[in-house]
Amino acid sequence: MDSQSAEAEVNGKMTSPNKFRIDTVSFEPMVDSIYLRAGRMRYNQGSRKRAWDLMFSHASVACLLFHVDKRSLVFVKQFRPAVYANRVINEFESGKLASEIDWSKYPSELGVTHELCAGIVDKSKSLVEIMHEEILEECGYNCPLENICKITSFR
Repeated sequence: MDSQSAEAEVNGKMTSPNKFRIDTVSFEPMVDSIYLRAGRMRYNQGSRKRAWDLMFSHASVACLLFHVDKRSLVFVKQFRPAVYANRVINEFESGKLASEIDWSKYPSELGVTHELCAGIVDKSKSLVEIMHEEILEECGYNCPLENICKITSFR
């Protein structure tokens, strides 16, 4: 598939050619990220020696947000560079190195995802207060604290 097909393919309609255009792309090793740390876990599983590459990340909060009046779930549209890069490389530029790709040919919408409202735990506030701030920031809703309830947690 070529870049023109990619642009037409996004959500089944043409996208604005200059809206949030991605260009001047470069890649570098990730060093000293405050968000992620790469690691390799080595372990024995029964009699087999195993290894698994993984990423350690910040604690985070996410919510399943329901709009009562519209009777629908609320999602956040986000541009995710990793989604964009993987889609361009895997769907349109297979076999090329990232440095060989003319990234400006591909619309940023290829990297847009629909996600739960979420954020990292980076403040000394309760999880409910952090979630409240994320709902207000990402969705524009001032959801009362008493309407935010914990469903589960994992790490």
